[in-house]
Amino acid sequence: MRLNYLEYKIEPKESSLWETYGENDSVITDPASVISKGYSAFRDVYLNEQNVKINVGRFRETLVQAMKLIAR
Repeated sequence: MRLNYLEYKIEPKESSLWETYGENDSVITDPASVISKGYSAFRDVYLNEQNVKINVGRFRETLVQAMKLIAR
């Protein structure tokens, strides 16, 4: 069984963090600053607090790529 990884990078507005922290907060503009505070800070914000609402229009190309891989 072959596995393929298809990357989809969310836009900031697709994250619930956009509404929680605002567009100018370092959580949105500088994730490295949160990561530099350690795994616990990273986990609390990006894994525990965040929900993602995928923009289906943007995600479409990823789905098309997946369908092409399945068709092989």
